[in-house]
Amino acid sequence: MSTNVLLDRVQFWHNPDLTSINLKNGNNENIYYLVINDNPNLVYLQVDDPAGVIAGVDPPYDNWTISGNPLISENCYLGLEEFLEFSISIYPNPTNDIIQIESNSFIEIAFIQINSLLGELVMGHGRDTHQLDVSKLSSGVYILKVNTSSGEFTKKLVKE
Repeated sequence: MSTNVLLDRVQFWHNPDLTSINLKNGNNENIYYLVINDNPNLVYLQVDDPAGVIAGVDPPYDNWTISGNPLISENCYLGLEEFLEFSISIYPNPTNDIIQIESNSFIEIAFIQINSLLGELVMGHGRDTHQLDVSKLSSGVYILKVNTSSGEFTKKLVKE
């Protein structure tokens, strides 16, 4: 798409396999109509003017409809760690007892482990995990490691 400068109407509807869209072509101001709707796994939208698209108040962006919450950027080439962190939500953090883990439907969580700052494994849990009870952990800072079907990432976890 990025090489087609004659685009003026674009629609992306009901496509669960769609994870990214690249509209960056130097002529986004000529796309007077854009609808992106019901694409549950859309993560990235690459455009010429991200600030204009996000604000959505000036033509043509005032006539663009984008559902969901994709990352809108001039450059959507993030590394795997950033992609996974954007695709997986862990909350609340800090926490007292239960943490929730949510992922986009195309990211399958294989294993979650919590390590001390010294690297010692203090808790682990297998697949299909959507929440962890950390109430028995001592207050402090831990390292949460999430292994997925697409790779692995780590995040700081604070237990109050």
